[in-house]
Amino acid sequence: MSGGLKIPITPRVLKWARESAGLTVEFVSKDLEVDQKILEGWEKNLDKPNLSNTERLCFLYKRSLACFMLPDVPNEPGPPRDMRLMFGASGKFDKKTLLVFRKAHLLQEYTNELLENLNLPNVPLIPKVTLRDDPEKIAIQVREKLGISLEVQTKKWKDWQQAFEGWRKAVETLNVFVFRFKMPIEDARGFSLKEPNPNVIVVNSGDGWYARNFTLFHEFAHLMLNESSVCIPKITNKASGQIFEIEKWCNQFSAALLLPKVVFSNNQDVLNLVETADINLLKSLSKTFKVSCYVFLIRLENLGMISFPKCQKMLGDYEKTTKKSKGGGRNPGQAASCIGKLGKKYVSLVVDSKSSNKINNKQMSDYLSLSPKYFSDLISISG
Repeated sequence: MSGGLKIPITPRVLKWARESAGLTVEFVSKDLEVDQKILEGWEKNLDKPNLSNTERLCFLYKRSLACFMLPDVPNEPGPPRDMRLMFGASGKFDKKTLLVFRKAHLLQEYTNELLENLNLPNVPLIPKVTLRDDPEKIAIQVREKLGISLEVQTKKWKDWQQAFEGWRKAVETLNVFVFRFKMPIEDARGFSLKEPNPNVIVVNSGDGWYARNFTLFHEFAHLMLNESSVCIPKITNKASGQIFEIEKWCNQFSAALLLPKVVFSNNQDVLNLVETADINLLKSLSKTFKVSCYVFLIRLENLGMISFPKCQKMLGDYEKTTKKSKGGGRNPGQAASCIGKLGKKYVSLVVDSKSSNKINNKQMSDYLSLSPKYFSDLISISG
C-alpha cells in the first residue's frame, strides 16, 4: 500500500494508457520503484495510486491527469494500417513511434479546426486511384499538378534537404499537410493519415535527407489509394498478396514521379551505369536528381534497364561503400525547428488564426507546442 492522497483514477483507463504508450508493467513498476503487483492492483481496482505516483504516470504515459479520471477508455484513433508485415515486422511499435502516431492524429484534428476557423476547405486536391491505374501515368499527372520541372530539381535545389522542402511545399499546395517527426528508423520511414480530412503525411526526421523524398511520395500514393498506412519502403520480389501489390504500386509511383522516363532517354551517364554498374556514377546521378541510390535503382529495374538480381547486387555494393547519414545537423533554433517539424502551411494557418483573433496566445502556443517568447521569430521566418 502506498501512502498519501489517493487519486480516483479509472483502472481500465489506466491500463489502456499504459498499453497505448507501448509500456510493460515491468518497465513502469521499475520506473516508479513500486512492486509489479501494486501497479497491477491499480489497473484491477484493488487500490489507487497516490498523487506522486499519478503525476509520474502522467509523465510516463504522456497523458493528463484528467484522462485517468475519464469514466471509460476514450475513442482514440489507433496506428495506421501496418504495411511492414510483408517484411516480417511483428506488428508492434516502439513507444516513441506510438507517441508520434498520437501527435499526428492530434495535429490532424488541430489542422481541421484551424481550417474551419478561416473558412478554408479541408479536402485534398489529389487524384483518387486504384491498383488498376498505371502508376507511370498517374505520376506524370501529379508531377504536372505540383509544377516542379527537372531544371528546378537538378539545378535550383542544391541538395537533398532543399529538394525535400521544395517537394513538401508543392505537396502542401494540394491541401495535404506534411509533418516531420523522429521515430526509430526500424519502425517506420513514414506514414499517412487519410480519414477524417485533412490528409496528413509524416516523414521520419531520423532518416537521411536523401531518403525522405521517396518516402513523401510513397505515402502520397497511399493517400491516393484512399488509405492510411505505415511503411518501410523496400525493394523485393519475394512476396505476394494485397500488401505486396499496394507497396509495389506506391514504390513505382514514387520513383516515376521523382525520376520521369525522360531522364533515362539517351542519357549517356545512365547507359554507362547500366553497362558498368559503377557505384560512383550511381552516387553522382543520385546527387544530381536529389534522390537516393535506392530510388535510382528501383527506377532502372522498373523500366527494365536492369534485372532484379542486378538491382539487388548494385544496392548491396552501394551499401558496402557508404555510411548512412541521418537527419539532424546543427540546432536551428526553436522557431525554425517548429516550422521544420510542422511545415509552413500549418504554421501559417496558426499565425493567420491569431491575426484574425480566432485564437489567443495560449491556443497558439498549444497548436504549435511553442513558447510565446518565440512567436516573433516564428512570424518573421514563416513570412
